[in-house]
Amino acid sequence: MSESQQLFDLVVTGHRSDKPVEALVREILTLLDDHSPHLEFKLSDALLFNNGMTSIRDGVTHEEAEDIRQRLLTLNVDCDIRPTLQIVPKEAEISVAETAVYTCPACGHQQPKRPPSDGRLEACEACGIVGERYQKGQRLQQVMESEKHRHENERSKRIREVLERAKQEEEALLQQEARRRLGLTEKPNRIGLKIAAAVAAISIGLGAVYYLNQPSPEELAKQEEEAAKAAAEAEQKKQEALAKTVQKVAEMSGRIQNMIPSGASG
Repeated sequence: MSESQQLFDLVVTGHRSDKPVEALVREILTLLDDHSPHLEFKLSDALLFNNGMTSIRDGVTHEEAEDIRQRLLTLNVDCDIRPTLQIVPKEAEISVAETAVYTCPACGHQQPKRPPSDGRLEACEACGIVGERYQKGQRLQQVMESEKHRHENERSKRIREVLERAKQEEEALLQQEARRRLGLTEKPNRIGLKIAAAVAAISIGLGAVYYLNQPSPEELAKQEEEAAKAAAEAEQKKQEALAKTVQKVAEMSGRIQNMIPSGASG
C-alpha cells in the first residue's frame, strides 16, 4: 500500500432488521469472521444507538470497505464509507502508543495505552474494568435517572391537579350544605310555585266545568264558594310553610350564636 493511497472508514448508520441486536451482532461477527471483543462492542454500540458515528473498520481501502458494506447489506445493516481523517504512519503509531497514557474511568489508575492495532479494549490493570463498557454504563445510568425524574415530575403535577379539583369540589359542597342549613336555599320559593300552580289548576278546572255544564245560578254560587275555600286553604298552607321556614332560620341562627365564644364578640 503506497503512502499516498487514500484510506477510508466504514461507519454503521443503522439497520432494518427485525432481529434482536444481540443476535444481529453475532451474525455480523460470523459473517466477517472476526469475533474480537473490540468489534463486538463497536457493533453493539452502533446498532443500539444508531448515531451514525461508530466506525467498525478504520483505515482500509475503498474496495475493502465496499466489500464489507455489500456483505452487511445482506443482513439489512446500512453503512457509510467515509475518508479517514488522519493517516498515522506505523512508526508514529508505535511511538504514540509507547508514550500515551490510559486513565481508568473507574479507579483512576494510569497505565500505557494499547496501540490501535492491538484490537482489544482498554482494561484497567488494577481493577479490571473495561473503560468503554464502564463509560457506556455510566451514560445509560444518566439517561435512566433523567427519565425517572421526568416521570416523577409529571406524576407530581397530575397529583397536584387532582387535589386542586377535589379541593374546589369540596368547597362547593360545603357552601351548598351551609346554605341548606341556614335555610337559604330556594325550597320555600318552590313551595310557593307549587301552591300557585295548584290554585291555577283548580281555577282552570272550574272554568272548564262551568263552560261544559253551564251551571245554574245556585250551582255557580256554590262553585265560587268552593273555589274561594280552596284558595283560602292554599294560602293558609303557603303561610304555614313560610312560617316554618322563618322559624327554622331563627333556630339555626340561635344555634350558630351559641357556638361562637363569648370573647369573640369583643
